[in-house]
Amino acid sequence: MDNKWENVTNLRTLIKGKALMKMSGQSVFEVESDIRSFVAGDGLHLDSDQIYVVLGKLDTKMRAEGYVPNVDLLLT
Repeated sequence: MDNKWENVTNLRTLIKGKALMKMSGQSVFEVESDIRSFVAGDGLHLDSDQIYVVLGKLDTKMRAEGYVPNVDLLLT
C-alpha cells in the first residue's frame, strides 16, 4: 500500500512541475468524433440524464464480467 501512495506523490509532483491540473471527478470521452466531458455529480449538464443511464448500463455490464470496484482509496 505504501508504494501506491508513493506513486501518487510522484505523480502529483510531476503534475505540479508541469503546471497541469486535474479536475476532480472529470471524465472526457468521445461520441461520434466529438470530444465531450462531464464532472461527477453535475446534474446541470445538458446530457446528464443520458450520461447516467449509459454509466448505469456500463456498471451493470462490468460487474457481470466480474469487475469489483476498488474502494480502498475512497475518502469518506
